[in-house]
Amino acid sequence: MVTLTRAVLAGAVLAASGVGMMTPAWAKKPQPAPAPRSAPPTSSVLVNNYVRIGVVTSRTGRLALPSRPMAQALELTAQRIDDSGGIALNDRKVMVELVFVDDRSTVEKAREQAAALAKDPDIMAVIAPYSSDMVLEVRDEAEKVGLPVLNAVGAAPTLHRVRDEQWMFGIGSAANGYFAPVLEAAARRMAAGHAMRVGVAYQDDLFGRAIGAWTESELQRTGIPASFVQVLSRSADLSSLFEVVQREHPNVLIFSANDAEMTRNFVTGLAEKRINIDMLAVSGCRAAGLEKLGTPAEYIVCPVQWDGLADYADPYWGHSTQFMSSFEVAFGAEPTYQAAQAAASLVVIAKALERAGKLDRTALRRALAETDMETLFGSVRFGPDGRNSAVKPLLEQVRGGGYMTVLPQEQAWVPLVGQMPVWKDRLP
Repeated sequence: MVTLTRAVLAGAVLAASGVGMMTPAWAKKPQPAPAPRSAPPTSSVLVNNYVRIGVVTSRTGRLALPSRPMAQALELTAQRIDDSGGIALNDRKVMVELVFVDDRSTVEKAREQAAALAKDPDIMAVIAPYSSDMVLEVRDEAEKVGLPVLNAVGAAPTLHRVRDEQWMFGIGSAANGYFAPVLEAAARRMAAGHAMRVGVAYQDDLFGRAIGAWTESELQRTGIPASFVQVLSRSADLSSLFEVVQREHPNVLIFSANDAEMTRNFVTGLAEKRINIDMLAVSGCRAAGLEKLGTPAEYIVCPVQWDGLADYADPYWGHSTQFMSSFEVAFGAEPTYQAAQAAASLVVIAKALERAGKLDRTALRRALAETDMETLFGSVRFGPDGRNSAVKPLLEQVRGGGYMTVLPQEQAWVPLVGQMPVWKDRLP
């Protein structure tokens, strides 16, 4: 196993005047993605050698791009579990069969697909999709019949609530707090005498509204002046947002949209219009592929929940770095943190099934509620609301076409560049 250290990556970046990045040692010529594993035999005897896990995902539609790494990570991890001998259920081993269904990036189809999976008695659990709006539909349909749900990435705080019988368990943290490191950095700059006004723009969905509400509340609490708050529809024309940014001149701008194309268009539009901002914070950077945009994306900061080089232990992968390297070899790109969360969801289900000792939804729910383990994503411990209480937010910055952890300082690969160079010094 090849393990990179922060010192190697950080040293390469600093040696290149803050913008270079060393290519990972494992990043050789990308190999073809593993072929989809064949479905299990239909014999009633042999079917019992498999556990069927439903996966509601956006194969098509506007959320297909950020959803794809999650599906890839699930396939890779299912293969890893099977290669290890499968899931031990008392005196027998069972393999993993993933049952993918397409929600077409709509809440209506997510509800329909979740209801169909819930009615299939052979489905032991469901892994929910990328969008919080779709996760809500999956949760409600699954709870009607008592089907455990692993919410890999849905971050809207309203998705999870305290219940006597918890049926949905979340791997990641809630959206409130995503941008905490950004506002902490802004507060430090303001205390040092720098001008500080924060603008906020977010998409009008469950996740975006949570981001907006939390950010406005934190600005009031900390006394950091708000420049503007703008809500974006899913079909928003960004020209009005560009006009507001040009007029208001925020020092820090927080932008959140689940739509990858909208995110890329906003980032490139700022560069094209030469709109200078000290700090631009964007959610879903990796899912939108911002690192591929070149100079327009440099120095953008991105809230994340996973540092793949932290070398977390995992019962199937051994270490998070092994998952990271295997994913990159298979698919030619580093895994997003959402991909790591999806993989961890399957790991958690597998180990909960082993503790349950049988293919039974209720027994699995009880075992999930008692989860306290290490995974490739880090520690997983579910609180009273079913949300993982062990996740701590991180902040990455795009540097030299890659992502570098910059906050918190004790986990930073390189120092945060808190004021982006102006466009006239960056573009011709």
